[in-house]
Amino acid sequence: FTHAWVPGLWQYEYARRLGFPRERIETGMYSADSPVFEAVYEEAMARKAQEFPHKFVYVGRYLALKGVLELYHAFRELTEEGPVNWTLDLIGAGPLKDELKETDHIRLKGFVQPHELPRLSLEAGVFVLPSRMDAWAVVLHEFAATGMPLISTDAAGATTALVKEGYNGWQFKAGSKDSLKEVFRKVMAKTDAELLEMGRRSNELSH
Repeated sequence: FTHAWVPGLWQYEYARRLGFPRERIETGMYSADSPVFEAVYEEAMARKAQEFPHKFVYVGRYLALKGVLELYHAFRELTEEGPVNWTLDLIGAGPLKDELKETDHIRLKGFVQPHELPRLSLEAGVFVLPSRMDAWAVVLHEFAATGMPLISTDAAGATTALVKEGYNGWQFKAGSKDSLKEVFRKVMAKTDAELLEMGRRSNELSH
């Protein structure tokens, strides 16, 4: 092979170690269908400027590898420790469904068709990716394009391009419930105006 085409920084470094020269490595292989997600950006920003939704949202399979149990228990414990004016929507399906129970603050929304994903951002405030391991995670690109602040595990490759700590989102230690709870607290300490601006920055980074 003369060239390597890779998603991002982690894969770039791997290609370098395989012996590809810098000028023969191209990035951007794994991308969201940006126009589809960008289409709701202006509407989402206008709505959220009026009232920012205090809702975290997860989209993915209910699998241990996806970190959904850490997410569920971190948020549930947080809501049990004191008053919380945020909710969490878990959107997806999978074998761990029976271990996830709805509460006053947590809702199980089930599977959503791919074409419905962009409009989820109209009613959600912050996107959460809790995967224990994810080589890239194109879903970060998708929801960044809609203008949402991002919370991501540090084990997702797309964080190198799309999650800037304290700028448009936060990272937490993969597999760590306590680390995720700390990030939830940081989000809740932000004003709605600050979160709206972080969403705008996510959209900028998605380009």
